[in-house]
Amino acid sequence: MSTQFALDGADPPNTWDGWLSGSPHHLERFVSHTRRRAALLAALPLLLAGLAGAAVPALPADRPPAAAMAAGSAPAGETAAGSAPAGDAAATPPDTARAAAATNTAQAATNAARSAAAAPTRGTRAHPRRARATAAYDSDSALVRFRAGTGTAARRAAVVAGGARLGAAVGGSGLTRVHAAGDPAALVARLRRDPAVAGAALNYRRALRFVPNDARYAAYQAGNLGVLRLPTAWDTEAAAADQIIAVVDTGVDGTHEDLAGRLVAGCNTVGATPGCHGPTTDNSVSLDGGGHGTMVAGIIGAATNNGVGVAGVTSGAMIMPIRVFGPDPQDPTSLTATDDDVIEGVRWAVDHGATVVNLSLGGTEPGALEDAMTYARSHGVTVVAAAGNSGAPITEYPAAFPSVLAVAATDAAGRLTDFSTSGDWVDVAAPGFRVESTFPGDQYESWSGTSFSAPLVAGVAALARSVDGLGADEAFDRLVSTARDAGPRGFDPYYGYGLVDAAAAVGAAPAAELPQPDMVDDTDGFPGRPTAFAGASVHGTIGIEGDVDWYRRPVAAGSRVRLKLTPPGYSPSAAGNMDAVLLVYDQRLRLLAAVDDPFDVGAAEAVSLTAPAGTTALYVAVRSFNGARDTRAYTLAASTPAAGATPNAGAALWAREVSPAPYAVAQAPGVRPRVVFHRAMRAASVTGTTVRLVDARTGALIPRTVTYAAADRTATIAPAAPLTPHVPYRIEIGAVRDSAGAVYTGAATSTFRVGTVPVSAVTLAASTSAGTATAALTWANPAIGDLDRVVVRYAAGTAAPLTPGRGTLAYDSADPNAGSPTGVTLGGLTGPAHSFAIFAIDTAGRYSAPAVRRVHRADAALAATPAALPYGGRTTLRGSLRRAGALPLADAPVTLEFVRAATGAATAVAALRTDAAGRVAYRAAPPARGTYRIRYAGTVAGGTAVLPAAGSRGVEVAVAVSAALSRPAVALGSGTTLAGRVAPAHAGRPVRLQQLVAGTWRNVTERRLTAASGYAFALRPATRGTHTYRVYVPGDTAYAGGTSPVRALTVT
Repeated sequence: MSTQFALDGADPPNTWDGWLSGSPHHLERFVSHTRRRAALLAALPLLLAGLAGAAVPALPADRPPAAAMAAGSAPAGETAAGSAPAGDAAATPPDTARAAAATNTAQAATNAARSAAAAPTRGTRAHPRRARATAAYDSDSALVRFRAGTGTAARRAAVVAGGARLGAAVGGSGLTRVHAAGDPAALVARLRRDPAVAGAALNYRRALRFVPNDARYAAYQAGNLGVLRLPTAWDTEAAAADQIIAVVDTGVDGTHEDLAGRLVAGCNTVGATPGCHGPTTDNSVSLDGGGHGTMVAGIIGAATNNGVGVAGVTSGAMIMPIRVFGPDPQDPTSLTATDDDVIEGVRWAVDHGATVVNLSLGGTEPGALEDAMTYARSHGVTVVAAAGNSGAPITEYPAAFPSVLAVAATDAAGRLTDFSTSGDWVDVAAPGFRVESTFPGDQYESWSGTSFSAPLVAGVAALARSVDGLGADEAFDRLVSTARDAGPRGFDPYYGYGLVDAAAAVGAAPAAELPQPDMVDDTDGFPGRPTAFAGASVHGTIGIEGDVDWYRRPVAAGSRVRLKLTPPGYSPSAAGNMDAVLLVYDQRLRLLAAVDDPFDVGAAEAVSLTAPAGTTALYVAVRSFNGARDTRAYTLAASTPAAGATPNAGAALWAREVSPAPYAVAQAPGVRPRVVFHRAMRAASVTGTTVRLVDARTGALIPRTVTYAAADRTATIAPAAPLTPHVPYRIEIGAVRDSAGAVYTGAATSTFRVGTVPVSAVTLAASTSAGTATAALTWANPAIGDLDRVVVRYAAGTAAPLTPGRGTLAYDSADPNAGSPTGVTLGGLTGPAHSFAIFAIDTAGRYSAPAVRRVHRADAALAATPAALPYGGRTTLRGSLRRAGALPLADAPVTLEFVRAATGAATAVAALRTDAAGRVAYRAAPPARGTYRIRYAGTVAGGTAVLPAAGSRGVEVAVAVSAALSRPAVALGSGTTLAGRVAPAHAGRPVRLQQLVAGTWRNVTERRLTAASGYAFALRPATRGTHTYRVYVPGDTAYAGGTSPVRALTVT
C-alpha cells in the first residue's frame, strides 16, 4: 500500500485536512481542529512572551471541541470558561496509525454527506472553514525497507507473518510495496518489530496545494511576475533551454495552445503496476484537482511572445509530465497520490534527465518520501515543493525535508497569504494568490495556493541553473541567499529567507528588501507592556506576520466578564484575513481560557467567565491563527454576562517582556537586549547558552555575556562588540529553569534590527528668555560612505519622534539653507516640554536609532509659614521644583536667597537639594521685610536639558517693641513710667503712646527713639481705675510697623 497524496481539500473532512470550498477545482486546505488547538497553545510564537513550555495548558488531542475550555453551556460560537485548562500538558498527537485508521473508518459516511451537498460554482473563493482531519493513507498497502542481506524467503516470511503479501519494488528506491489484508497501521507496527525489517511506513496520500479563488484577471499575472522581478531576470536569461523541469502532479495537457512543443516524454506511475504506464495527460477536469498539473506546467513554461495566453517563467525549458495523481479509491471524484507513486515518479524523473522537480503536493506525515528527495538532490536535481495551505504552524512533507526548497505563498505585493503554512522549515516565498495559468482545453484560469508559488520558484531555479551552470546545492543557495527579506526581519517561519528575487538569482543587482510594516507604535507585544482596556471596547490590528497584542483589564474577584473578539471579517478578495484567537490570563499570567473556532475563519471569538478568587486583572492576548497580517481593525469588547463559569488557572507564562520590542527597527549598535522573566528563575540556568542572541539571517551565535538579576528577574545580553548596522538579530530563549526546577521547553524568539550608524558626540544647550526657550544642538556625523543626510525632527511634549517621518521637520542637512552640517539652533519654544530626535539616513533610506534630546521647562514654587512675623521671629520655608509641568526634580541643587525690600539686594541664605519628591524645606529668621527666593540654575543630564527656574514668597517683618511699667499700680496723683526698646535699632524714629479708650486705640503722645533705640513715657492718670496702654512704632521701607505688648495700669 502506499501513502496517498490527496488533492488539497479533495478528501473528506474526516480523512484529510480539507473542506470543499468554491468548486471542484478550487479547494482550501485546513489543519484539524485538534492539531490546530494544540499548535495554538503549545507553540504560540514567543512574541507572546514565552509560553509555559511543555506545561502549557492545551487541549489533549482526543478532547472533543465542546470541552475546549469549559464546563456548561455557552451561546453558539462562544466558549464558556470552565475547568479544562488547569493542568493540561501540551497536547500530544495521538498514535498516527491508530488515528489514521479511525479516520479511514469514518470516510464512507463523510463521502456520502459530501456527495449530497450542492457543488459550488467554479471561480468563487468561498468563506473558508477548517475541518478536523488526520493524514490519510492507502487502505491496502504499506512501504517496507528490508535490512541489507535479507533474502526473498525471509522477506516473504516477515510479510506473511503480518497477514500480508509481498508486492513489487518501488522504482530503485529500495522500498517494497506490501499488500495488507487488514489494517495497514497494524501491519506497519508488526513489521517494525521484525528483525528482517529496517523500516516500515504507511503509504500516505498527498494533497495538491491549491485553494479557491475569484475569477482570473488578465493583468494579475504581471503583478505576480513583477514582484519576483522576472522581467528584469529575462534580460539576462529567459529560456533556460538546457533545463528539464519535472511536474510531478496530475499530468499535463500537452495539446494546450500555450504548451505545444514544450513537453518531453514523461511517466505515469499511478496504480499497482510498477514503472511507467498509461497517459501523462492531465486528469479529467471533472475530478477535484483535474487541471492542476496543467496549471503548474503553464506557470513554469507556457510559451512566451506567441500572442496568446500567458507567459511562463521560462521560455525554453522543457516540461516533463510525471503523473502520480489518480482517482481516490474511496472517493472516485477526487484525485490523490500515494507515496510509492510519488517516489517512483521522482526517481524516474531524476534518472531521465530532469534538472528541476516541482512537487505541488504534500501532507503532514513524512512517510517514506525523504530518500527520494535526497536521491534527487544527490544527483544534482533541484527539488521545489509547496509549503502547504493549512494556514497553520505545522510541518508539511515533502516541503520540510532539508533537501527540498519549501515555498510559501504571497500576493502580488509580496504579502503573506492567510492560507500559507508556516514553520522554521519554510525556505522562500513567491506569489500564490490568483496566479493565472494554462488550463486543459486551451483554457486559462486563475487559482491560488502554494501549489502555484512552487512552480514560479522552480522556473526561477531553472533560469539560475542555466545562466551559471549551477548544481542542486548551488541553486538552492543562490535562491535563498538572494531572496528579498520580507515580513519580520531575517529568517522567519512565514517567508523563510524572503521573497524570491529572480533577477538577483540570475546575477542582476539585487533589489531592496520589502519594507517591514511600521510597528513603532505597536509596543504591546508582551504582557509586560499591555494596552490598557478599561472601557467597553478597544480596537487593534494584526500589523505584521505573527503579531500579538496584549491588553490589561482591571477586574474584581468574583465579577463576571464576557470578552468578545470580532475580526474585521473575511474578504475573498484579500490575500490576508485575520483568523481570530483569544487567550485570557489572570494577573499572574496563568491561562484561564483559550478561544478559537477552528471551523470558521471569520468568526468572532467569545468567552464568559467569573474571575477566580484573588484576581485583580485579566490579561488578554489577541493574535491571528494563520499568522498573516490584516491591517483592518478588529474589536475587543467587554460586557457583563448573566453567568460565567469560574475557570481553573493553568500554568504561568515564562517571559513577561523582551526588549528591544518585537519587530523593532533602527536599534543602536550598542543595544543590550533584555529578557524579563515572569517566574523566579534558577540563576545558574540563565546563561549565554539558554538566553541567546543570534544573527537572524544565518542563525550564527553572537559573542556575548549574559547576566541575570534575581531582584527584577531580568537577563541582560551584553554583546562582546557593537552590533552590525542593518543586520537583524533574534533573541532566543532556550532550556532555562525556574526556581522550582521546571525546564522551559518552548522556542521563544523576538527579532529586532540595528539601524544605520547614528550621529555621535551630541551636545545640547538650552536657555530661556521672555517666556520662550531656545535649544542649540550639535553632533558629529557618522563616518560612513553612504550617509545621505541628517535630519532633526521635533515634537512638543516628552514623546520624541521615533522615525524620520514623524513629528515636525526642524532641520535637514540636505536643505541648501540648513547652515551648519553638524548643528542647529531652534528658538521660540513655548510649553512645558520639547523633544528632538536626530537621525542619520543612508542612501538606501535606512535610518539610525534616534539621538533623542529633550528640553523641559522647570517650575519652582515657595511658601512661607508664617508669612508675617516680628523681627527676630522664624518662618518655615517650603519649596518645590518640577519639570515638564508635573514631574518632580529630585536631588536638584537650589539656592535660597533673601531680597530686602528696601534695597533690592539679594543675599544667599542656603544651598539646598531637593528630596525625591522635588521638595526643600528651611527654617529662617528674616532680617527685614523682603522676599525669599529659590533659584534653580538648570541642568543638562542624560540627554535632557531642564531650563532655569525661580520661585519666591514675600515676608512681612515688623519691628519688635518691648514695653514695661515701672509700677503697674499707683495711687491717684502718683505717676509711673512706660519704657522699652525697639528692635532692630531705629534711633530718631517716632514712637507713639496709645491708650485704649472705649475700644479704640488713641494716640496720647509721641517721642523720638533715643540713640539706643529706647523710649520712656511718664504716665499720671487723673482718674481712678484701670488704664490700658501700648506703644506703636510706624513702619518704613524696611520693616512693617510694630506695637508693644499691652500694659494695664491700676490707679487707686
